Amino acid sequence: MGGFVVTQLLESGGPPVRWVYNLDEALARARQEKKRVFLYLYQPGCATTQQHDGGLFKKYFARQRLAQMICCRLELAPGDELRRRFGFERDPLMIVLDADGKPTGEAQKGLVDQRRFETYIHSE
Repeated sequence: MGGFVVTQLLESGGPPVRWVYNLDEALARARQEKKRVFLYLYQPGCATTQQHDGGLFKKYFARQRLAQMICCRLELAPGDELRRRFGFERDPLMIVLDADGKPTGEAQKGLVDQRRFETYIHSE
């Protein structure tokens, strides 16, 4: 029983992701706090976003990494300028930005699992 509890604590928990829902606000905070921005772009009704919300963003390893960044979550409507700016098509997009709003590496598209997420966050 004890091993199960420890496993559950390692798999979930930690501080919840504190999302900012405005990119300009996230960038201002990143400059002020000298942090990077984790930008999550998605479209309404996306099943992959629901999987990230119910899985990845609830996991301890992800929450610990994201707590070190300013996290910005934006739902993009058709024709939104950010679609062109960041190359968003339809699958969720994860991008790490510097405080000036420039991507620090290649964006991650679609469903991202633990291994891919940790590799991406560590390489940025």
